[in-house]
Amino acid sequence: MHDEVMSTPAVSRRALLKGAGGLSLGVLAAGIPGALAARSSVRGFHPITGNEISDLGGPWTLKPLLSAASHGSEVATDWLRMAIKLVRETPGFTPPVGSRALAYMSVALYEAIAPGAPGYRSLAGQLNGLTRPPSVNEAVHHWPLVANSTLASMARLLFPTASEENQAAIDDLEIAFSRAHARGLPRRVVSQSTTRGQAGAAHIFAWSQTDGGHEGYTRSFPQDYAAPAGPGLWIPTTPDNPIPLLPSWGSNRPFTVDSVAEYDPGPPPAFST
Repeated sequence: MHDEVMSTPAVSRRALLKGAGGLSLGVLAAGIPGALAARSSVRGFHPITGNEISDLGGPWTLKPLLSAASHGSEVATDWLRMAIKLVRETPGFTPPVGSRALAYMSVALYEAIAPGAPGYRSLAGQLNGLTRPPSVNEAVHHWPLVANSTLASMARLLFPTASEENQAAIDDLEIAFSRAHARGLPRRVVSQSTTRGQAGAAHIFAWSQTDGGHEGYTRSFPQDYAAPAGPGLWIPTTPDNPIPLLPSWGSNRPFTVDSVAEYDPGPPPAFST
């Protein structure tokens, strides 16, 4: 008995992310070129670009289950574009908080698909406090679906205060990629891939909660902070801004070094004319 094959309707055209802007993927783990999105086997319209999604083969042709490195990058790049939109439009996501969210999404993505890319290994033991993600065991996975599920889950976990419109955009993007990549796959593979992405995201999010920056969007300018005074220390730029942005952010756990104190530049040079 063969596994039941997924059949889904075409993805409808949506204009979800107007003005999403450019994308820099410098924070994305750079070791897997083209690791993340096979072209769709469903004719429809891309939820970000509005371009028609192409068809690899006949609607009932089983897709080959390839390594992660055999797929393109569309899932990764489009979800990071979504993340940048969320950073721009969600209150409290100042540059430090937004950068943190992008970093954790990228680590989650790498950890999710590294088992499907020969020669790559987990960052556990290399990043401070990160333990190994849930085991892949012998289950068969479709890596674009794993990536899609991982990044959708991380977006919801890291941006719980996003607007209703943007929460709907997260749902729509996940559904669009799920439909595009599930067509022609056994239901078992779709389920395993989705579950793996969700479990991996939960693992990385739990790690992120212990770094000192969790929910930093709620405390950009803490009213109970008393700024120290003295030479070389921060002073208000205007009377209307008596509190610095995220004054305790420097005590958060770094990804790799033991402490940011390792890079203390020392006191300022003596002033003279």
